[in-house]
Amino acid sequence: MGLISIDNMEDGVDASANLWNERFGKITDTINGNIETVNLKNNAVTREKIAPGSVTNDKLGLEFVYENDGNFIKFGNFMIQWGTSLVAHTGTSLTFARPFSGIPGVVVSEEDPNSQTPWVTLRTNTAFTCKQPWTPHPIYISWIAVGPA
Repeated sequence: MGLISIDNMEDGVDASANLWNERFGKITDTINGNIETVNLKNNAVTREKIAPGSVTNDKLGLEFVYENDGNFIKFGNFMIQWGTSLVAHTGTSLTFARPFSGIPGVVVSEEDPNSQTPWVTLRTNTAFTCKQPWTPHPIYISWIAVGPA
């Protein structure tokens, strides 16, 4: 409905019930379920004024799940995914729980007692390949990927 606009009354015009009903009707129609952002001043809706539990993940468009030995959370137009996986020295391809819309950044950390750092050798929007050099046995790594949803 937008902003309420009411014409000024002029001298000599009868203030009939119909005239007043029409004016209050515009106000009532707007207040009862039709208030828009143009009707609110800046900072009219603050954290303190929002009822506890009224802003849910669904209303914010947040998604999360546990799949493929990894978690993801989507925040509007970007996504974070993470997991713990076994990686071989020959290279291991790890698939994301959800595809990114572009190629994400991936960071891996090692849990190798010999402190041999794993590295990412390939990234796509659906997976990345990581390898642990110098170690003939697979080791667990923790990884995190951040990119466009």
